Amino acid sequence: MLVAENMNGINLSSLSDDIRGDAAKDFDLDAITNEMEADVNPLRVIIDCTNSEDVAGYYEQWLSAGINIISPGRKGASGPLDMYQRCIELQKENSVYWQYESSVGAALPIITTLKDLADTGDNILALRGSVSGALAYVFSEFSEEMPFSEALGRAVEKGYTENDLREDLSGLDTARKVVVLARQIGLDVDVKDVEVESLLPEGLADKVYEGVEGKTALDAALIEDVKAIDEAMLKRYQEAKANDANLRYKFTIDRESGKCSVSLQAVSKKDPLFRLKKNENLVEFVTTRYEESPMIIKGAAAGPELAATGIFADLLRVTRAFSSLQS
Repeated sequence: MLVAENMNGINLSSLSDDIRGDAAKDFDLDAITNEMEADVNPLRVIIDCTNSEDVAGYYEQWLSAGINIISPGRKGASGPLDMYQRCIELQKENSVYWQYESSVGAALPIITTLKDLADTGDNILALRGSVSGALAYVFSEFSEEMPFSEALGRAVEKGYTENDLREDLSGLDTARKVVVLARQIGLDVDVKDVEVESLLPEGLADKVYEGVEGKTALDAALIEDVKAIDEAMLKRYQEAKANDANLRYKFTIDRESGKCSVSLQAVSKKDPLFRLKKNENLVEFVTTRYEESPMIIKGAAAGPELAATGIFADLLRVTRAFSSLQS
């Protein structure tokens, strides 16, 4: 990691060289925390792109120190409920902001819309849709001519999957997003409370790939093993098409029952997910105002550019909020 030596900050033009040079230090969360706490800048922001539980474990300390946090990863907002609730309270106590809009839907305004609906007195009845850009792409490409494993490989090549694509296939990534959304509408749930249908072949979740080094090699090994379910997935595809339906990895959150679920479903033409394209996400908001005709937010939501857009939008929200307090 690099730490600026003065108020001029880090020279971005030489960043790629400096991070490998003598000035670079070993990654140290305590050192980062000390530097941020000692900084006299009134607006301090940490952008956590790690999706690490270890980093999320520092959120309470950072918020207590008056440091704003932006977290596109989901380990904080979907982490242990007691930690999440403490972080929410610490924002209020210390007049800081924890922004994680980009943790669900990248740059799509899903969480912002939920907050706006609640703040204006609407009652959220249910949420449903698809929030995995990777699996949206896979099921858009998957066909009788293209095996499931090959479609998955293409999603990996485009950078749509998680660092360990088992998080996509197991439904864990989607379950975390579901928890983030469910907590926004007042449900006290953890990841373990979400009913999830995993698409992983048996034995793959905990498989250790001895001698396989690097993400590219691991992805290739995993895709090779995923071929074991190509035939079963083709059968589900054919059954869906026989009923004039499309396969979609769909989530549902029901506020009244508190039930949260994620599963592979054959959706009919009446379902908004039927026309889901490529790397899109879609969230359907069923509320008191929008019960007969639910509000829908839909758009591309996978890939590094969209992720960066969502993070930047979160940063702008923090800076605008800070500026309003100064005026």
